[in-house]
Amino acid sequence: MQFDTNRAFPYPVLRADVRDYVRGAFQASIDFSQSDDEKQFIIDVQAQLNVREIQQLIADGKAEYLYVLSCRDTMTRHTLRSRDAMLEEALPIGSMRGEVRIEKLVSVVKPIAEYACEHINPEFGPGPFSFEPGEILAFDEPHVVYLEPENFRPLTSIFELSPNESLDKFEVQFATSGDRIAIELNPEFKALVDTARTDPTKMAVLFNSIYTHAVIDALDKLKDDPEGEQRWCGVIKQRMADLELDINSLNSEGVYPVASQLLQQPLNRLAQFFGDEPEDLA
Repeated sequence: MQFDTNRAFPYPVLRADVRDYVRGAFQASIDFSQSDDEKQFIIDVQAQLNVREIQQLIADGKAEYLYVLSCRDTMTRHTLRSRDAMLEEALPIGSMRGEVRIEKLVSVVKPIAEYACEHINPEFGPGPFSFEPGEILAFDEPHVVYLEPENFRPLTSIFELSPNESLDKFEVQFATSGDRIAIELNPEFKALVDTARTDPTKMAVLFNSIYTHAVIDALDKLKDDPEGEQRWCGVIKQRMADLELDINSLNSEGVYPVASQLLQQPLNRLAQFFGDEPEDLA
């Protein structure tokens, strides 16, 4: 089930950028989290609909909010239905992974006759209109999310430290061809880093050096190949979307500022070890 926002329907449909209705809007936000036992996705939906006549049809049981989640990787589809604007649903973790496309609709469930609304574009004529079950009253722009366990963990979970004997002691390089990004280090230095990861102070230094450079390198690669299918690409794109950023942000804001946002301002990790903030010298 996929809907083109520019598709022509023989009846008025409330949707963005198409003037079937001269006033009114339908939008739905969908957030994903992970259950405490890490066995389920918790799906939290909040819909906003401000056309009173459609609201009444939902209240009367003649229409419903409908959300269709299609997962390309698992070849599965999940349908969520509700008569309430707010919905919380749980699905097993293994039921979806990777790219998930979400359709957000208001769908007819019982025949509707004599429907009229003053906000319908006069080009449709005076009405009234009739709808059959399965037809669409409203839909929001579909969007894509990337569901991976790493999405709910610190961003550093997309990295793995790997020894590379060909590197000098203080060299580092990043391998991005796999699902996780390999931070390759000289084995001797990798042993030092492994130890440092258990110390909060040293971890703050690692965030502002190795991990920041790794994220910058990943963003550079993503900028050159935004359609990359590696798992780390999807995780970063989802994290950027959560921050209302996209690939274009790498040009408008710059790679380093985006990396800093993704790592939740790594300088903050250092600041707590510097003691009191210095007085303003101005």
